Amino acid sequence: MAGADGSNEHKIASRTGFGAFSFGGPAWSPDGKMIACGASYTDETGKFMTLVGVKVDDGSVNQLTKDKWRSIGRVWWVDNGQGIMFSGTAFKTASASQLWFTSYPAGDSQRMTGDLQSFDGVSLTSDSSTLVTRERRALVKLWLVPHEDDTTSAQEILTNVGDQFKGDYTRSRFFVDAG
Repeated sequence: MAGADGSNEHKIASRTGFGAFSFGGPAWSPDGKMIACGASYTDETGKFMTLVGVKVDDGSVNQLTKDKWRSIGRVWWVDNGQGIMFSGTAFKTASASQLWFTSYPAGDSQRMTGDLQSFDGVSLTSDSSTLVTRERRALVKLWLVPHEDDTTSAQEILTNVGDQFKGDYTRSRFFVDAG
C-alpha cells in the first residue's frame, strides 16, 4: 500500500505458494477499512479458494464466507458495503465461471448467473445499479465426413454457440434443437 504520490509504501499482507491471493484483483471496501479478494486454502476436501478480507489497519486476513470455489476472479464491493460481487467457478464442479454475490458481514453466497457460458470479472457503477462483465461463449461444430475421408463432401450437422444447439441429420436419425 502507498499514498497516491507513491510515498509511505508498506506491505499490508502477503501469502505465497498455493495459499496466495487471487490473481483476479482486490477491491477496497466503501469505507476504506478492508480490502477483499480471493485467496487459496487447502483442507480435508482439497484445494479451494474463498473470499477474504484484509484489514488495512493491522493486515489481518479473515475469511468472509465459509463457501468454496475452484477459482475466484475480480471482486467488487457493492456501494453500501453489504456485499461483494465476483466471478468464480463452483468448487468440485466442471462448470463455467459464473457471477456470484456474497453478503457482508453474514457471508451468505448466491450464484447470480447459471449459464453454460463463462463470465470473467465484474465491475459495478459507483451506485451499484449497473454491472459490466465479459462473457465467453464456446463455438462448437459437428461435421459428418464419409468413411472414405473425402472432406469435400463433409456436411455440418450441428452448430452450437454458447447454449444454443441447432442441427438435424435424417439419415442417422440425428435431431437436435435445444434453442
